[in-house]
Amino acid sequence: MNFARRFTKARGSFEALETRDLMAVALDNSFGNHGKLVTTLPAAETASATVAVQKSGKIVLGGDFASGPGDADNLIARYTSHGAADATFGTQGKTRIPGTFEPQEMALQNDGKIVVVGATADPSGSSSAVVARLNTDGSLDTKFGNQGLVTLQEGSATHVLILHNNQILVSNRNSDDQSIMTRLNANGRIDTGFNRFQTSYPIAGLAEQPDGKIILLEQVDGSSQSGFVLERSKSYGGGDFDFGNSGSVYLYSKGYKESAGDVAVAADGRIVTSSILEQGTTRVLVVQKFNPDGGLDTRVMRQLGAAASSDSHLLQQPDGKFVVEVSSPRSISVFRFTAALRVDRTFDADGQFDVAFNRKIRGANLALDSSGAIIVAANSDQGPAVVLAAKLVVTAPVKRK
Repeated sequence: MNFARRFTKARGSFEALETRDLMAVALDNSFGNHGKLVTTLPAAETASATVAVQKSGKIVLGGDFASGPGDADNLIARYTSHGAADATFGTQGKTRIPGTFEPQEMALQNDGKIVVVGATADPSGSSSAVVARLNTDGSLDTKFGNQGLVTLQEGSATHVLILHNNQILVSNRNSDDQSIMTRLNANGRIDTGFNRFQTSYPIAGLAEQPDGKIILLEQVDGSSQSGFVLERSKSYGGGDFDFGNSGSVYLYSKGYKESAGDVAVAADGRIVTSSILEQGTTRVLVVQKFNPDGGLDTRVMRQLGAAASSDSHLLQQPDGKFVVEVSSPRSISVFRFTAALRVDRTFDADGQFDVAFNRKIRGANLALDSSGAIIVAANSDQGPAVVLAAKLVVTAPVKRK
């Protein structure tokens, strides 16, 4: 397969170049230092970065760090929409979750409370999956679980999804290499009416369809090929055998390694995924749309640099367009696609904008705010451990000649 060109349809037809008004994309110079923000962590090592944007436009960043083996810690910071430390949050804009908590992902409730999932480790090296909830001022919500914390079981909580009814869905990877879905009520108690869905594959993303059914994106690695599987759970848990082939949709690329990235559900119930295809030094971003029943609808590909990460994150804008981030050692590339899954050539001409950082990065993430701005975040161990963020703004159309 020739990856030097871009495809849009599953049948492999080439995308026609469209002439449209160009939307200028740039770093928001009113944010932080010329559009970028650096949060220094009190240690030498970092492992992950997570980001979310509240309705007010305030930006919440989370990261974990360690001074040495078994010395895990965390930092949650909030900034104004202009990148200033928010003095109304925690202590001078920063707080932490007690214990050796390592945050993996966060999500925001409609009331502004912050749900963070991850793991705590003990001196023996074993870990427990933990869900924490913070009030809007950064304090632990003592009405949630046990003084703001819910411990699920051995392992690590990797993903969280706030459902339409304000319940909290959490995926946990345990020591038996099983991914377990647990649903919590608003007070943090386990919902015993939910059939705890379980799969042997690592979870890469979660999304909810309009009817309350849950889509799981999972990574599948074999001896000669790899790919991903989409599974659907009924709203009360358990497999939905009306989806795909007996509840699952498997996608493999023979002879290639494919790394599952993220999943989103459009307003019409269609499912959109991102993944990275690898062969040798070739890296390709693959974004695919599936019908609500799991049938493949559309596929688009974008060629990446040889050093691109195998991870990606995907979000849908209020206007229906899709934004995807893929990081490289010193930059984050942001791609935008139309609702029909075509390269959005109104987005900086070629549908791509690159944010360069002056240090090596990893663990990138993505968020959107209500104004249409795009926020990317990553962490770095080069020099002092930091969490980095940048804010992109899309301006009014410029008429093409």
